[in-house]
Amino acid sequence: MSRAAAAPADQRRLQAIEALLELAWEQAPCQIRTADIATRMGVTQPALFRHFPTKEALWHAALEHITRLSWQRIEALNASSPMEFASSTALVAAMLRSHAALVSQRPGVARLLLNELQNPRPSDGRAVVESFLVRFRALLAQRLRHCPNPESLANVLLAQVQGLVLQGLLAGDLQELPRLLDAALPLLLPGLEEG
Repeated sequence: MSRAAAAPADQRRLQAIEALLELAWEQAPCQIRTADIATRMGVTQPALFRHFPTKEALWHAALEHITRLSWQRIEALNASSPMEFASSTALVAAMLRSHAALVSQRPGVARLLLNELQNPRPSDGRAVVESFLVRFRALLAQRLRHCPNPESLANVLLAQVQGLVLQGLLAGDLQELPRLLDAALPLLLPGLEEG
């Protein structure tokens, strides 16, 4: 194997995360070995272990990375001026679309998460995703406070995204996720078509 040129630690960590997400889309995450990730990166396995002491640490970092990216996008939309969106319902739709677009761009994260959820024992990676969903649900409910039962509506919206992700995994294609979500949102969000 040809060796990769030396890179800063943060860059190498990100390369490992991206390699894991690529591999997670190509094969079952439970079958991915650290040697596979190192090979994809063009480094040795010991070099990979300098950045992640265990496979679980890499899984955790990947889920942390993707939820952080999604949350940054969501917060940027939430901080938008009120004039950028016709209504708070339109803002909620934009937040959901942003998250769906990120998942469709990195489909391996969906398989990685599903792998974590199948484990009956709690894990650091699972805790990261649970924390993200709690924050996202609370933000959606706050933005939907003008609707009847905003907490339930926030749950339904997140369940819709999760259901579409699961359908995409079954079909082997998450590229359609944003389009499918666009078709479903007007059915779930009152007043979206007017806003």
